[in-house]
Amino acid sequence: MSRARPQAIELAGSARGTPERAAEAGEIDPDAPLAVTLYFRRRTPAPPPGSAEDLERLMRPMTRHALDRQRARTHARAAARIAAFARAHGIAVRDIDLTGRRMVLEAPARLLMTMFGATLTFRARTGVLHIPREIAPWTRAVVGFDHGTSAATPLWAALIAMANASAARLSASSPRISTAPPR
Repeated sequence: MSRARPQAIELAGSARGTPERAAEAGEIDPDAPLAVTLYFRRRTPAPPPGSAEDLERLMRPMTRHALDRQRARTHARAAARIAAFARAHGIAVRDIDLTGRRMVLEAPARLLMTMFGATLTFRARTGVLHIPREIAPWTRAVVGFDHGTSAATPLWAALIAMANASAARLSASSPRISTAPPR
């Protein structure tokens, strides 16, 4: 299992300054569990909003089932590569949602902050995120650093467990409730 930070590139649009009227919350416990959500990039660039191509795309009806199949087909390899990369670096994969083009990763705060070049102060992230080169082609965004360790609170975990148990009783084929905290 590799712990060294891999070669990385800056994630465009991720620069953040210090929040207004922020007071430092103190050091983040580096061993506290932290969950972040990584969003996959689209395979092709989105057409400009309101363009003829965009309107044509919106006119084609698509069911949720068809969207699920399409996204599973187009994003499965990217998800597998990112999951393999995460596991090789000691990061747990908690959820993969191909339809939503996202993956929830969890590890000690120190590991995730090092991996993505994040600086956590003021209970918010400051600075620029860096994405390891091996997963950069498929990464659109990484969110969740702003919440500190709130993603792993006992109350949130209990609510998820209760909801999943209730859903399992209702139907064996019910979808799994996401472990990502509400935004």
